[in-house]
Amino acid sequence: GKDLADNDFLTLDVTNRDSLNQLGISFPAVSGNGILSSQFAWDLTCSQVDLTGVDSKIFSFRFLVVDNANKCRFYKADTVTVKVVVLPPLNTPPQLTVFESGRVVNDASLEYVLGEPIQFDLVGTDQDALPVPDLLSLTLLEASGDQPEGYSFQPVDGTQRVETTFSWNPDCSIFRDLDFENKYVFRFRITDNRCYVEQADTVSVEVTIRDADSSGKDFLPPNVFTPNGDGCN
Repeated sequence: GKDLADNDFLTLDVTNRDSLNQLGISFPAVSGNGILSSQFAWDLTCSQVDLTGVDSKIFSFRFLVVDNANKCRFYKADTVTVKVVVLPPLNTPPQLTVFESGRVVNDASLEYVLGEPIQFDLVGTDQDALPVPDLLSLTLLEASGDQPEGYSFQPVDGTQRVETTFSWNPDCSIFRDLDFENKYVFRFRITDNRCYVEQADTVSVEVTIRDADSSGKDFLPPNVFTPNGDGCN
């Protein structure tokens, strides 16, 4: 605000100051002669503006500079209204990658023979860093199929990059009713917590486990030998 012609005493302020405090806005009122300046600062966070169910919200701020101390005591002022449209934050979806022995197996179908250990390394990443990094949660969303049990998986939380491991060493008990080939589907999911625009990534891995080859089960080795020198034992 300025009044260079008269160099009168001025006050620079905003109307409805109480609403600024509720929104977490900083705008110090200032007074003085000639030229005044003050900075409007709003560090937007999820807790300050509720955008639930709406695409945006409009806020109107009315700034004024007042000269009410001139020699004739006439009230003179100038006002400027600024409208601010608040939108949901941009959010880059997190990404989940599942590795088996170093190779990517996202949405793959894998086959194992009973006795082979099963292990997946899961890595979740997220690019969002401002105003703060998103909180990531990596979970096993679903384990379906022929009653999978006995596997090990620990869900993890963190920011920017999270890692965990799925491991399973099934034994013969997984086979029931003389069925020696089981199929399972494991669905893993990573989510972020960015307000109003949460994103997620889901990856499935199909696992088939077959019993070990038993084609020689009818082989009966001799249990007697006759060392009598006839060349036949």
